[in-house]
Amino acid sequence: MDGLLRFDGVDDSVTSTLPSTTINANTFSVEVDFVTNAVSGNDDAFYGLVASGIKLQVLLTRHDATRIRLRFSGGGISAFNVFVNFTQNQRYVIRVDIDLTTGVWQALLDGTAFGGNTQAQFIGYTLAEGRAVGAALAGVGELQCDIYRVAEFVNGTEVLRYEPDAADKTANVLLDKVGSNDGTLNNFPSDGSQWVNTAPAISITDVDGDDTVIDGQQNATLTVAGFGNNINALD
Repeated sequence: MDGLLRFDGVDDSVTSTLPSTTINANTFSVEVDFVTNAVSGNDDAFYGLVASGIKLQVLLTRHDATRIRLRFSGGGISAFNVFVNFTQNQRYVIRVDIDLTTGVWQALLDGTAFGGNTQAQFIGYTLAEGRAVGAALAGVGELQCDIYRVAEFVNGTEVLRYEPDAADKTANVLLDKVGSNDGTLNNFPSDGSQWVNTAPAISITDVDGDDTVIDGQQNATLTVAGFGNNINALD
């Protein structure tokens, strides 16, 4: 994973539809690997399953400068919210697990549980048929953020993974790396500046402490950065 997709918090978004296998799933999970940049507004969204009709909406929003709001609503269920503290400009993974057969759900931020209980109203509900990343959903604004990964799991199997890579910008879509549910980019810059490469530069930063290699020298010690494999000697 060598990239991220950067949102400006104004009007850009990614939209797509859920795989058909998600409908009437027994369990559903979502993970979002993200960084929120400094913003001051409340209820700025960076991920949501879009509800319509008898559907279930899971909406992750940044509620204020120190809290994230996880909101459940849609399909006639009694809407409720849970909150977790966080720090802006710090990278996190937020995960939500929902069991639609028992009503049990749990949320985690970097592996630490928050919220979570049994909601009988979840039992038998059908998941939403669309999603939005970084989009302004009903009643919320758009969050300026960096998205490293969005993954969704149905019955324990990963069915979708958005893992932005700067090399993907030629496709002009957010590619689904495990399925075929690519996301449509809306209102992003035409110059491709939303795609950011996070791979470290490949370099040799030191050779034997003096950065010189003489004819016939063996076992020169190297200090390197960014190589896929460790390279620490030149024979």
